[in-house]
Amino acid sequence: MKNIRLIFILYSILLLVFTLSACIHASPIEQEQKTAIINDAKPPLAAAAALLRLNMSTGTDSGNYYLFGAAMAKVVGDTSNYLVINVQESTDPAENISRLEKGESQLALAQNDILNYAFHGSDIWQEKPPVTNITSLMTLYPEVCQIVVAVNSDISNVDDLIGKRVAIGEEGSALWASSLRILAECNLTEEHIKAQPLGFDDASQAMREKTIDAFFVTMGTPNKRIMDLQADRDITIISLDDELIEALITKYPYYTRYVLNENDYSFLTEPTNTVALKATLAAAASLSEQAAYDIVKALIDNNDKIAQLHAKGMYIKAEEAVQGLPIPLHPGALRYFREKGIITDPPLSLDIESEILPPDL
Repeated sequence: MKNIRLIFILYSILLLVFTLSACIHASPIEQEQKTAIINDAKPPLAAAAALLRLNMSTGTDSGNYYLFGAAMAKVVGDTSNYLVINVQESTDPAENISRLEKGESQLALAQNDILNYAFHGSDIWQEKPPVTNITSLMTLYPEVCQIVVAVNSDISNVDDLIGKRVAIGEEGSALWASSLRILAECNLTEEHIKAQPLGFDDASQAMREKTIDAFFVTMGTPNKRIMDLQADRDITIISLDDELIEALITKYPYYTRYVLNENDYSFLTEPTNTVALKATLAAAASLSEQAAYDIVKALIDNNDKIAQLHAKGMYIKAEEAVQGLPIPLHPGALRYFREKGIITDPPLSLDIESEILPPDL
């Protein structure tokens, strides 16, 4: 029994020596592989702890909001050492705002009038509670209010729409609300026209088929679908008079002045005065001041890089990013625009307590 035990002990010692020798004399390749595995595991874990990951709610994956949001997210990610933005698809701006409210997103794209409705619980948002835990970071690019008519029609201004078949957007939509607002400033209502509750796709088809005389649409320019319509039927866009434009901007500050020309549509033979709403980058009120500041700075300071990815990037400019602000500015955005000298008077702002904090770097 003692011999057996002695043999077992000797065998164990020999096995231990062999194992240690193998480890000591492991080939350089084996050692590199082990080191690589360890190093590959550690840095991502360390980096992940230092990153601030934010969700940005945009639009459908083929739409302007999604593509523009992806361009902004890439530029922010490329220029920041801690911000990572995940671009989310969505069905419409109302869903984006709801995600901000619920904390499912920290950033969102929406038209500035819709943000205003949500914040104040008015117009198309009046049946729902106001969403007050949202802020503006900056406005991005114009979404132009256009009244499309056939060339050689007898419609040259808003008053000429009286008695005409006019598509004003689906009832309850943002387009519908904007159309009625423009009409109201001319002392017109749905009763003065033959209002058609059609969205853009149905309205453009109706114009092709000559079953309507005019339609309202709000979108960025140039728009391929309007150019496609022009190929099927000669159309133009009517001007709004200066008095109407000033009344709209004074009463509803989220409108801005816009002049359409041949750069927008080649079929326009002269400048066309109108108003525009603004695509806006909104943020949860709980986003930290530093993160908000860094996002705005990254986008404005690198607008040329955004423009390389999406044509609308050309509109991102510090001076224009505060035009048409629909809701209070986030303190971080406010700090940036004050540093740039763009804002000097006390602007719309919120006294908020940040909950989404950037990492300590």
